[in-house]
Amino acid sequence: MLNIQLIISLLFISATFSAIANAVLRNLSIANSVFIDLPDDVRKFHAQPTPLVGGVGIYIGVVATFFILNALNDLGEPGFEYSSFLMQYAVGTFACLTAFLLDDLYGLSAKLRLTIQSLICLGLILASDIHIEYLPNILSTGQISLGLFSIPFTVFCCVGLMNAFNMIDGLNGLCAAIAINALLLIYIDNQYSTGPIIMIGSILGFLLYNLGFFGQKRTIFLGDNGSNFLGLTVAITCVYYANDICSKNIEGNTSGVTMLWLVAIPLWDCIRVILDRLSTKRLPFSPGRDHFHHILLDQGLPANQILRAYIFVSFLIGIFGIVLEKLYHDTPYVSFYCFVFFSFIYLILCSKIKKQK
Repeated sequence: MLNIQLIISLLFISATFSAIANAVLRNLSIANSVFIDLPDDVRKFHAQPTPLVGGVGIYIGVVATFFILNALNDLGEPGFEYSSFLMQYAVGTFACLTAFLLDDLYGLSAKLRLTIQSLICLGLILASDIHIEYLPNILSTGQISLGLFSIPFTVFCCVGLMNAFNMIDGLNGLCAAIAINALLLIYIDNQYSTGPIIMIGSILGFLLYNLGFFGQKRTIFLGDNGSNFLGLTVAITCVYYANDICSKNIEGNTSGVTMLWLVAIPLWDCIRVILDRLSTKRLPFSPGRDHFHHILLDQGLPANQILRAYIFVSFLIGIFGIVLEKLYHDTPYVSFYCFVFFSFIYLILCSKIKKQK
């Protein structure tokens, strides 16, 4: 376990780098009138044009912290410390940010977005050789080897989570807070690694602006580049620290089934929205105000209350998943069946609340 002084130092350093980067990028964006999100009174109700460069600021915070710490002091393995995997992660997420900055600028089609996401995930998986080789014992029949489907299935999971985080990014702080929760819970179950801590600190540096701690006139958004970057980061972190889905994983202590609980909220909302749109013959990745946080907003709930509720509930769900893992370590199918059961409960609850609207 990392000592508390190191944890605080890592959080402070990464948050500082991120906050500085976000401030500089925000000013550059405004000065050059580029990567600006304009309100439209249809889906975007923010008060003023806002820069969409928060993802780049977080990325700079993460990468700068890793490389500077490595230059100053050898923290050593394990985790996301200076290693070949860190280099692969840095290159892969840089490609993600670059591609989706273009999306923020020009608005790419859904098919092109999915193609880009798939290629980025495939490249990172092939470079790192970290992928889902097995499904845990989810049917009480033992591990299920994926064989030739291993890499395609991992790409599918990572792309799915990228879209889930992109879809949930409709409320200030929501996507970033859910990412922090997932990373924090991964750290709680893997307390020797600096990686999740540095990523959390960098996201906190962004939230200082996004939530208006420096004033509402200095806000900044993630943009599609930031939400996809966070989705990819959480996805690859989940695979990296899952101990029963990849034979090459020597770092993690967490079951792959538990990882589902850590990303339950964005995953459930993504599945519900896609099913709802398909049932009404709409494109599954088309924009719309049909996410659960939009439903709650339309019910009259204040945005800050919705954000706090999401943070609390997602953390509680993640803790529940970790507890199930500890109680039923040798029978992960118990946790999996519980996850499926609560998925249906979520879908039913959302349907009833939507009908009340």
